[in-house]
Amino acid sequence: MCRVLFPVTGKFRLFGEEMKTKLPLIALLISVCLSATSAQDFRLPPSSDLFQYSVPEGSVYGYSQPYKRIYGFPEVRIWGWSESGTVAYSVERFIEGRGGIVVSYIVFDLIEDKPLWILQMDSIYYEDVNEPSFLFASFTDEKQDTSFLYFTYDLRKQEIEEAFNKHGIIRHYINDYYKLPIQFNDRIYYCTASIVYEEEPQFYDFIRSYTITVETGGKMKTVAEVEETDALSLYLCGYFISPFENRAVIITAEERFGWEGSELFYFFVGCDLERRFE
Repeated sequence: MCRVLFPVTGKFRLFGEEMKTKLPLIALLISVCLSATSAQDFRLPPSSDLFQYSVPEGSVYGYSQPYKRIYGFPEVRIWGWSESGTVAYSVERFIEGRGGIVVSYIVFDLIEDKPLWILQMDSIYYEDVNEPSFLFASFTDEKQDTSFLYFTYDLRKQEIEEAFNKHGIIRHYINDYYKLPIQFNDRIYYCTASIVYEEEPQFYDFIRSYTITVETGGKMKTVAEVEETDALSLYLCGYFISPFENRAVIITAEERFGWEGSELFYFFVGCDLERRFE
C-alpha cells in the first residue's frame, strides 16, 4: 500500500485565509478580557520537539541557534485523536525574511495519509500582533493568554471545535513521543527510507523521490511514496502511538532551502501495526 505524504506546513494553500485586518491594540485587549473566563478552562497542548532524536544527545538548536545549516524548527502540538484513524494537530512556523508567524490547524487522515481539514492563520493580517513580544510568546505556554497561537484559537474557536467534532476528535493532551524503531505489543517495527537522489542536483534540491517501508517479523509494507520533492535531506524523526487504536504515526522531516539557510517541514505517516504486512 502506497501513501503520499502531505506537509504539515509550508506549501499549503491558505484555506479560509483572512483578509488583511488591522486590529487596534485596544480591541485585542478587550477580546482577551472578554474571553478571560473561558481561558481559565482552556490550555494549549504541550509542544513536541519532533527533531530531538535526529541530533546527538545534548544538542542545542532553535531559531537563534541553527543546527548545521538548519534554522527553521516548527512547533507541533497534538490536540487529539479519533477512534477511526484521524489525528488533530497544530503547527507554528516563523516566516524568515518577511517576519511573522503562520499557525496551521489540521485534521489528518492516517489511513489515506491526507488532510481532511485545514485552517491557516497568518500574523501578517493582524497588524498589532506582529510585535515580537506577542509573537514569541506563542512558544511559552505560561504566556498563552498573549500568544498568537492562543489568539488564533480564541478567534476561530467555534470553527476549530466544529471541525474536531465532525471528525470524531477526542482531546488527548498527553502524547508521548518515541524514538524509532517502533516498539508495540512486544514487537519491533523497523522503518527504512529508500532515497533516489537527483542526477543533476541544484543547491536547493538534492532528493528526487523516496519511499518509506516498515518491517516486522520478516514481513514488510510500504507506508509512503513521495515521487517529487525539493528536499536537501530526509530524517526519520520518531513516532506517536494512537491512544485508541493499534496505529502509529511516523514523523519524517524534509530539510528544504529557506531564506537564511534551511528549514524543516514535518510529515505525518500513518501505520496500522496489525494489517497489510506481507
